[in-house]
Amino acid sequence: MTYFFIVFVIFFLYVGSILLFIIGNFRNSAPTTKRQDSSVSVIVAVRNGERSLQNLLLALSRQSYSGKLEFIIVDDESTDNTENIIRQIFARDDRFKYVSSLNSVTPGLSHKKRALDAGIISSDGDILLFTDVDCRMGEHWVQTMVSYFAKSVDYVIGFTQTNPQKSIASIFQAVDLHMLMACTRATTQLGFPLASTGQNQAYKRQVFEKSGGYSLLKDHLQGDDSLFLQIARSRSGGSVVFASSSDSFVTGRTETSWRQLLMQRIRWAGDTVLMWKYNRLFFLYLAVVFLTNVMIFLSLFGFYSSSILALLLIIKFGSEYAFFHFAKSQFNSNLRWPSFVIWFIINIPYIVTMGTMSAFGSKFKWHGRKLQT
Repeated sequence: MTYFFIVFVIFFLYVGSILLFIIGNFRNSAPTTKRQDSSVSVIVAVRNGERSLQNLLLALSRQSYSGKLEFIIVDDESTDNTENIIRQIFARDDRFKYVSSLNSVTPGLSHKKRALDAGIISSDGDILLFTDVDCRMGEHWVQTMVSYFAKSVDYVIGFTQTNPQKSIASIFQAVDLHMLMACTRATTQLGFPLASTGQNQAYKRQVFEKSGGYSLLKDHLQGDDSLFLQIARSRSGGSVVFASSSDSFVTGRTETSWRQLLMQRIRWAGDTVLMWKYNRLFFLYLAVVFLTNVMIFLSLFGFYSSSILALLLIIKFGSEYAFFHFAKSQFNSNLRWPSFVIWFIINIPYIVTMGTMSAFGSKFKWHGRKLQT
């Protein structure tokens, strides 16, 4: 009897959190200013990015922002043609600057945060805007992200999406990211932002300085987004908003193979182990998500009756689809219900796997480097 009570409580918390996310998405944060007099530094850390770099540089060069704007492209010890590509565009457009990650002067930093730190100390902008080499954005991206910086706003979280292709992995990725971003938007609108993405985020330089840079997150490959957000909130005191305008959206790389997708998500999952230290509410929510899916996964192997399993699946499917459908309209997404069904079926073993593998992140590599958690 106690066991079923625990199952009920965990499921109640899970469904309750989804309802809270739906409520949060009813709210909306609109751009607050049309001023274009803020100085902006777009910072991108690149490691062996020659395949994607040209397209990113082209998208950045087309930005419509009329204020002071610079693009800091940080070469993170690339062994391909990345450096030459950056230097070539700098020769044509002086808004671009080549920086080496070796220029970082903050002791103890490693991997991506060392590259970002080198870019930040080499930049001049009052607003720091971040994206990744595999991302694409429209010409009004910088202008729109900056428009959310009211006087009291310190941090702007942007929306990222992917374009699904024919592979099951890419469909799952698109829906999963859609759900994650909808959760991020909801919690931000409710006043307790839990996560961000390094593919599309911005904050004031003073936030970085008040947070002590990345010094509290040194030696971890991840942490420049969601974990840094938690530190920034506790130290800067300013508000955090979510950029809901479609002109601020960024499209990330579509993964067509399960291996690449899982490696990406294992890297993301590394934050889970550390989140207890920085935001216990977020950690407990992640634990509820994990346990909910573990219970259903175990029930597939006969741990309890088929009628209970059917009830759990119906409740889970109904609440998640309602959230998916509502969030789809908020982001004007073209994802359809068959894609959601694919995601729903795969998501249960996926969450169990990711939750388990997050404890072994140090055994995996990203761009030839071990993840450290």
